[in-house]
Amino acid sequence: MPTRLILILIISFGISACSSFKLIYRLADDFIKQEVAYFLNLDEKGQTFLDHEVSELMAWHDSEMLPRYAVYLRHQADKLDNGEYGATEIADSMAEGLTLLEDTVVGAAQYVARVLVHHTCRKDIEHIRQKMAERLDIQ
Repeated sequence: MPTRLILILIISFGISACSSFKLIYRLADDFIKQEVAYFLNLDEKGQTFLDHEVSELMAWHDSEMLPRYAVYLRHQADKLDNGEYGATEIADSMAEGLTLLEDTVVGAAQYVARVLVHHTCRKDIEHIRQKMAERLDIQ
């Protein structure tokens, strides 16, 4: 019984947070651009290229990954409706979710690589290293 209550609370939170999630998701491309710009030394051409790649990444994510997330979440809701919330089902659900995350990272890698390939000279790598050190000191 406590497991079912926890799952119901999680889904309830998810539903109530849906509009907030939509807002956050729409701001994701700006967040990505700002984070990348922090680490990379971009000129105007580099910023334009980054903007294009992030737009392409978000379009890919919208068309390829979001529908898969929706199927996954519907499947989880169906399991709950059918009373399938035992340890095996939870483990399977976690594995499915992990696969979705892995597929997201693999799919995004091509966009990231196209940006990073322009920042491989010693000076750019040193800039990235310094920015990473700064970020680690802050946190």
